[in-house]
Amino acid sequence: MNKKLQNNLLNKYPDLFKIEEKSPLSHRGIECDDGWYELLDKTFYLIDYYAKNPEWHEERFYQIKIWYNKIFWSNFFFHIAKLFPENVYRKIFKYLSADPRYINPKTPLKIRVVQVKEKFAGLRLYVDGRDSYIDGAIRLAESLSYSICEQCGTNQEVTQNKNGWNKTFCKKCRKNIDKSKNIK
Repeated sequence: MNKKLQNNLLNKYPDLFKIEEKSPLSHRGIECDDGWYELLDKTFYLIDYYAKNPEWHEERFYQIKIWYNKIFWSNFFFHIAKLFPENVYRKIFKYLSADPRYINPKTPLKIRVVQVKEKFAGLRLYVDGRDSYIDGAIRLAESLSYSICEQCGTNQEVTQNKNGWNKTFCKKCRKNIDKSKNIK
């Protein structure tokens, strides 16, 4: 990938690309053609958004609190509390009603992209600190890469060649490459 597009991705998602000296990404950069830039951009957006906004989940005893509110508060305490003035009613409601909440996970995800490359005519993403959601996003991007031209990014008449290096090109890009290499 050309340096300008690569730097766009690195600057757009700095939390994903904390480059260390040992990683292949620091030595070789993003090792694919420019046509997959949009696919990489969308995939990194999904991963970055997921890492910054982890899923909320129910606190302990969430369902019990809902059941308590439905059975006791609605049917019993509500009618008694209505007999008191507004300010007293609010205090009674505050102390006797349960407050079920959704909470964030305790530990945020620490995700780091290790390597991005083309291999056997498809995109390969190697990521540290992933879970099932991120694995799904990566598998989706890798499978979509077989139907997107590496050179221009179109999805019209895309094929993989079997002679020599496996590459994913559209008809137009394949013709241009074959002309430049004098392949008939």
